[in-house]
This record gives sequence, structure tokens and C-alpha cells, in this order.
Amino acid sequence: MSDLELPAPLAAPPSPNPNDIIASTWGDWVHTEVLNRRILAYAETTTNQGGIGSTGTDVTGLSFTVTTLANRYYELSAGLYVTASVANSLLVGSLWVDGAQQAASGSASGAANYGITVALRRIFKALAAGSHTFKVQLFCTLAATATVQAAPTNPAFLTLRDLGPLAF
Repeated sequence: MSDLELPAPLAAPPSPNPNDIIASTWGDWVHTEVLNRRILAYAETTTNQGGIGSTGTDVTGLSFTVTTLANRYYELSAGLYVTASVANSLLVGSLWVDGAQQAASGSASGAANYGITVALRRIFKALAAGSHTFKVQLFCTLAATATVQAAPTNPAFLTLRDLGPLAF
């Protein structure tokens, strides 16, 4: 079989769930939920937010509430482009679920008003079934103020993906 030929229709294994779809990549069959990482919620902001100091501050527009199922993997991720008013300030972003911090990441700003990207990611093995509120916070050190620099071409974002059942 050449690389351009499709496999025979019966070559695919049956799907364990009638709602699942399977797809072939280089001859190996995989469930598309593994490939697609279905997005359950997405929030973004394209507006700058300044005046963020040494206390964790919610990033405006980067929060949502989602009802999750039991026994599934979930991925929460966020990305922010931020600056600090004072050189070498530590800029720290954090992910929160139901009022509890779940992950944090930061970096020194280098020069004053020098932009850095704060990227955050957390995999949850099994959130309890039910409604959960997700959000992003930011703070900075050295008596500086931080600014989230967001624009239509470079939004700050928060995403929740369903990665599939625990048994995969």
C-alpha cells in the first residue's frame, strides 16, 4: 500500500464507545479524542491590564465555570505576555480551581518594561464530577507593577481540555 492509499474500511478496530471517532495517522489507528483534546472552555482577553502588584490579582476575562465528568483527564493551560515596571522583577502567573492554587510559573523580567511570556499548564487526573471555576492570577515582586500586554493578535488565554477517560 502506498502512502497515498487509504486503509480498507474494515482495517480500523471497532470503537469502544459509539460516540468516539477513530482516525488513522501513518497507519496507526487512534481515537480522535486523544488527537483533538476536545476544548471544553476557552477564555481570552485582548485588553491590557495594568497595576498588578505583589498580591495575586485575577486577570480580567480569564475565568470560566465548567461542569466536568468523573474519571477523566483534564488539561488546564494559560498563556500571558507580561511586563514589569522594575528590572529583574519576578512575574508569576498561577492557575486556580475552585479557589485553590493548582500551578504557578514565573520568570524574571530582565529590564524594566521588558516583556516575557508566562505559560502555565496543569493536568488533572480526575476532577470530581460537577461544577468547577477556573481562573488565572498574576503578581510581581520588587515593588513593581505588572501589566498583562494583550492584543487581538496576541491574546492572553485560558483553556480547559478534556483529554479522555482515565483508562486510556
